[in-house]
Amino acid sequence: MDQRKFAKALRKNMTDAEQLLWRHLRAPRMCDHKFRRQQPIGPYIVDFVHFGARLVVEADGGQHNGSVDDAARDAWLRNQGFTVLRFWNNDILQNIEAVLEAILKELAKGAPLSQPLSHKGRGEMTELHRHRISMSHKPQIRIPATYLRGGTSKGVFFRLQDLPEAAQVPGAARDALLQRVIGSPDPYGKQIDGMGGATSSTSKTVIVSRSTRPDHDVDYLFGQVAIDKAFVDWSGNCGNLSAAVGPFAIAGGLVDPARVPRDGIATVRIWQANIGKTIIAHVPMTAGAVQETGDFELDGVTFPAAEVQLEFMDPAAEEEGAGGAMFPTGNLVDDLDVPGIGTLRATMINAGIPTIFVEAAAIGYTGTELQDAINGDARALAMFETIRAHGALRMGLIESLAGIATRQHTPKVAFVARPTDYVASSGKPVKAGDIDLLVRAMSMGKLHHAMMGTAAVAIGTAAAIPGTLVNIAAGGGERKAVRFGHPSGTLRVGAEAVLADGTWTVTKAVMSRSARVLMEGWMRVPAG
Repeated sequence: MDQRKFAKALRKNMTDAEQLLWRHLRAPRMCDHKFRRQQPIGPYIVDFVHFGARLVVEADGGQHNGSVDDAARDAWLRNQGFTVLRFWNNDILQNIEAVLEAILKELAKGAPLSQPLSHKGRGEMTELHRHRISMSHKPQIRIPATYLRGGTSKGVFFRLQDLPEAAQVPGAARDALLQRVIGSPDPYGKQIDGMGGATSSTSKTVIVSRSTRPDHDVDYLFGQVAIDKAFVDWSGNCGNLSAAVGPFAIAGGLVDPARVPRDGIATVRIWQANIGKTIIAHVPMTAGAVQETGDFELDGVTFPAAEVQLEFMDPAAEEEGAGGAMFPTGNLVDDLDVPGIGTLRATMINAGIPTIFVEAAAIGYTGTELQDAINGDARALAMFETIRAHGALRMGLIESLAGIATRQHTPKVAFVARPTDYVASSGKPVKAGDIDLLVRAMSMGKLHHAMMGTAAVAIGTAAAIPGTLVNIAAGGGERKAVRFGHPSGTLRVGAEAVLADGTWTVTKAVMSRSARVLMEGWMRVPAG
């Protein structure tokens, strides 16, 4: 069921305690504080929320006593800036005054911006309103920027030197700027007031600078901006936007002109700063400019363009807690215990991006699913997030389940299956004989419309190593490349794997993408 439809159904079937509390939250004594009931926030639906005060109120029955899921949920909400108050149903029914007093006390800690007029009378203006009127307006600042498509993603690209001084270094100022550029956090989930497109594929930012590292041309830093929360995840790379880094760097004067031919292929050596890895981009050049148009077709992208080949060198991710190991548990396949779901066979790999692969059939899927089959199912989304949390803990990426709230971008969860016929989201038929396996992957809490580039690297790497779930789904044996089916069509990715002294290493993974400038000029954001 669609999450919003599910929330609507919950509103129609409120418990007695919820109905009583809702009546009081709407009463005059609440001083016009505006609460919403059964409101979706990220992967969850909360009982009551006051967005202005960032306050969540939950009415709990006895089944919530000692709930691990509630603890993880509360930790996630706190990480998004919410305070969570929980009350037992009996307390609400038998002592509503004490419950309301606790809520009002929490609201009094800070005057929410959404509070309108004083309860003293609608004709009186609060000090907050006077402050709003007297506050001088903030002018907008201009920042040179380029909006590019890379692979099946889009993002806003900046040269490091063009950012405001405070945002040229990591920290709160940089995160706040990039969130404002994209239009986050947006409780409506639309990013109307920014450049984001309200999907994980279009809520992205990139910062590029000349590299001081030997044998590298540029440093590339990727920021995945959350849509409905104040959070920028720097824990991983975007493989799709990696295809646009070389073209942007050449056009922006960040690559030594001596290394860029007038015609032919420019080789751009990129240091991926998020994961500490090298990417080699082969960028076509025509008449001294980056060639963007061409006949290379990429499923998930409507129009053909020029091909950009990418080599992800030594793609095993240098993730904290995993010791740089490609298989952090030491196994090609593990039994992953997931409370409420069961024990799943899983291949957990650090390559391109940390990824947890499970078998589609084990979680009730076929591997042919499109976005609508999963993204409108709140229970399914919660299941995948639970698998992601327990997998991350097993991989050593987090120290406790609550830590998953700080890693929205990584690790990824994907499910695999043997080939079968299906129809892609474009209506294009995909035949089992044209692919080696089926893969579907989750990104930022939703099923991806195609395939993340970094996840494709993980797929290619795992497929090259006999015994992984990906390799088994592809038919087993040694292989240097696979073509897999995803929601938008198919993609081929290659990897070179070597077994030495009982340990698998992958020297590089290779795939092709395309990139195109969509807009260039200035971003405008409010100052301060």
